[in-house]
Amino acid sequence: MDTQATGKTLRLTRRRLLGAAVVALILVAGAGLWLSHAVTESVQDLLTANLEANLDVSATALKAWIDGELALVNFWAGAERLRRLVEARLRDGVGDDAGQEKLQQILN
Repeated sequence: MDTQATGKTLRLTRRRLLGAAVVALILVAGAGLWLSHAVTESVQDLLTANLEANLDVSATALKAWIDGELALVNFWAGAERLRRLVEARLRDGVGDDAGQEKLQQILN
């Protein structure tokens, strides 16, 4: 009878150990999934912030470039020598009719 009780106790202890191992495995797997999700979300947040910063910098650089080009166009548009050259080209009939009409509209 002692041997039977010891066998039952060993089987019960093995089942408890197996149950504890399964529970531990489930907990470790759950923690791993949670950690993986948290790291993925963190990396996505960092990438989003980085892309937004790059977009802001690019937009600022584009605006500065456009402002520079606009200043250059305004400078040349106010140049009297260029105006005389364009008027001379119009008088000489250089370019197609549509281009000449647009230039004439601009000059007037």
